[in-house]
Amino acid sequence: MHYMNLGMGLFMIFMGWLCYRYPKFINPYGGMPPERQALVDIDGLKKATGLTLGIAGLLLIVLFFLGIFHVVSEVLAVDAMTVIVLAMLIPLFIAMKKYNGFGRDKSGSSYMGSRLGSSSKWVLVIIALTMAAVLVVIIVSLKPTAISLGEESFKTNGAYGVEVRYDDIVSMEILDEMPAMQMRVNGSSIGNINKGHYLTKEGEKCLLFVTYNGGPYIEIRTSDKLIYMNRSTSVETKELIEELKGAKL
Repeated sequence: MHYMNLGMGLFMIFMGWLCYRYPKFINPYGGMPPERQALVDIDGLKKATGLTLGIAGLLLIVLFFLGIFHVVSEVLAVDAMTVIVLAMLIPLFIAMKKYNGFGRDKSGSSYMGSRLGSSSKWVLVIIALTMAAVLVVIIVSLKPTAISLGEESFKTNGAYGVEVRYDDIVSMEILDEMPAMQMRVNGSSIGNINKGHYLTKEGEKCLLFVTYNGGPYIEIRTSDKLIYMNRSTSVETKELIEELKGAKL
């Protein structure tokens, strides 16, 4: 998956050069009639477009090397790629609005008036809301999962929360190290905090509520679930182990 960042980064740099060298690849400029193209500040547009794509591409390549040298995890690198691509839309839209001659007739006078201004503001609002949503997801994912124990079951709270009855537990083991994961199916991985549905190297589906902190970790199996969990510190995890053992008995 790290190579996705490398490929996307190289592609963006190439597209940045292509748009700078051949501005007709820039939409909607390339599809405009000649009289409309004459109104466009093509130097400003091609420089802004090329620079934005080039910087985004370089960031993705840096992300690739951070992943290869294990500075960031594979799934975190994919999440960061999504943020970079979304963030790139904002300067691209501003460049289009500033340089592309939107809303002017042949003389340069405005003919779309406030209608264009209103629609462009809505596009910026949509992009900003998208970025805010991504930021909220990241912040929520950074919070360790709360695990609450009841009389007959325990619950993990949050988007991937699950309730497990003690009577349904087939086995419960203490692990010094986490099993290797093959991929994230539907979950989040921010820093050392991992939540959601994953696939082990052996191809077994599992639920993770894990902060990678050197262990220990708890492996719980039921008839239809495999769950790995711990708390933020080893002391808290050991306390949770004793609580679960007591509840199971």
